[in-house]
Amino acid sequence: MKNDKKITDIYQYNPYKYWSLTILITWISFFVVAYFSYSKTSNFLPFMLIGIGTPFVVAMFMIFGSKSKELKQDFKERLCNFKLVQPKYWLIVLLIMPISLFLATTISLSLGQPIKQFLLSPEISKWGWQTFVTLMIVFLAPTLEELGWRGYGVDSLKQGRSFIKASSIYAILWGLWHVPLFFIHGYYHNILLHTNIIYVINFFAQIIVMAFLMNWLYYKNNRSIILIIFFHSMINLFSSIFQTEQFTKIILTIILAIIFIYVLITDKKFFSTY
Repeated sequence: MKNDKKITDIYQYNPYKYWSLTILITWISFFVVAYFSYSKTSNFLPFMLIGIGTPFVVAMFMIFGSKSKELKQDFKERLCNFKLVQPKYWLIVLLIMPISLFLATTISLSLGQPIKQFLLSPEISKWGWQTFVTLMIVFLAPTLEELGWRGYGVDSLKQGRSFIKASSIYAILWGLWHVPLFFIHGYYHNILLHTNIIYVINFFAQIIVMAFLMNWLYYKNNRSIILIIFFHSMINLFSSIFQTEQFTKIILTIILAIIFIYVLITDKKFFSTY
């Protein structure tokens, strides 16, 4: 956890420029998609890709457009050096989502939810174009997001701020970044909006929990970008691979919150110094 302090002593981040550009461009792109989603045309995929890729593109602009050799080298090191990650955290990241989801689903069965939740979702079980699109989103979206969030965005908020304050701001901004998705007809977020507002609240609650949990993993492992890309992909994968009910996802959010509270209690040294 030393390399982040070194780079912040050398380079002055510009969080206002990064986050304003990222959210502005993303919102424009996603709202264009939302507009086309209510028409007969389906030519909105380029705008969707622009929106998803904006955090990454803006981060690359900020990093490689800077005059800081140290910032560029720091990014490459954190993306390519697997040795930054303590081995046990690979296992933690691998198991958090499947175990948490299994517990949430098991609990939900006792509360009247269907056992079919243990079955694969139709998009995954029936191999085809829809499966390909689903898997592409599962792995491409978190990769492009985290290359932006961890490449520049999170560190820009952390400079001069405590872990709790920086993570709180990040959770709000990350949540705002998703807002236009709720207006894209037929999209997952739009379905939540038209099903039950409680599910929308749970979506943002889970973002808050994940923001703190992911940032903890990130800073515990020398700001490894690749570790968080892997974790974010696991989150997306286990959020879409099974026929999980939204009620169960509320239980999942509670379980993940309990995990973070446990981390907060047991890793006091980190939170007192970071």
